[in-house]
Amino acid sequence: MPDTLHRMKLARAALRLNAGSDYRNLPALVFLTDDERVPDPLPAISALPRNSLVIVRARDGHRRREIAYAAARIAQRRGLWLSIAGDAALAAETAADGLHLAETDIEKAPHHLSTDRGWLITAAAHS
Repeated sequence: MPDTLHRMKLARAALRLNAGSDYRNLPALVFLTDDERVPDPLPAISALPRNSLVIVRARDGHRRREIAYAAARIAQRRGLWLSIAGDAALAAETAADGLHLAETDIEKAPHHLSTDRGWLITAAAHS
């Protein structure tokens, strides 16, 4: 099955799962960049269906900034949501739609929610 059909099937399945949720305005698909598994995330970001969420994570600050600005251009052009992991300043600079917090930083969520940015705040929850 061609890649496009896989993406479409995945998007439809995600929408069906979210249909019964109170969170209907959330993106149906979420793509987290990963330095090891996807060294160049830009082609994957470009292939996401409209209204998907991209969470930019990169341990190296220079690399995170580079990916964030490139992802912001793609997101604006393709109608994607953009969130930056662990860097509120970069999220503001790139006009991101959200901020993704590490599990150890979840207690900072109320602070970020209280700003007037209207960000979608997400957090890792591994434990």
